[in-house]
Order: sequence, then C-alpha cells, then structure tokens
Amino acid sequence: EKEIMQVQGVAGMLTALKKSTAQGLLPCFVGDRDAGLRRIAEPIETKDRLWLLIHADLRRSARVRALLDFVVQSS
Repeated sequence: EKEIMQVQGVAGMLTALKKSTAQGLLPCFVGDRDAGLRRIAEPIETKDRLWLLIHADLRRSARVRALLDFVVQSS
C-alpha cells in the first residue's frame, strides 16, 4: 500500500526524499547536485515557460524591472 506525503516546495521535497525511502519529483538542477539521491527515470519534458512571482511592493523596482526585461528579451 502506498502512502502519500504532502510537502511545501522544492526544499520540502528535497528534505523528505533525503530522510525517507520515498520517491518524488525534483527539478534536475536540484536533485542532480545531491550525491545522496539518484535519478530513477528520465527527466519529464515541460513547456518552455518560466513563471516569475514578484511581490507587489517590488514590481516597480528598477532592479526587478531590469531582470524582467532581460528574461523576456532572452526568450
């Protein structure tokens, strides 16, 4: 019988996977860096989308705006 565990975010998943025998999904750039984990399947293809969440207080910041402009131009 399978047990289900719910975690909050990538850091929570990483901790759960390292401290148990569970299997789960992590971004490759996180899981591949950890020698204590091993990949058991090929990476899942995702759409070429990047979601950026910006706090309302920072969305008009010059630094944040510069990053957003760079990311949009690079895509």
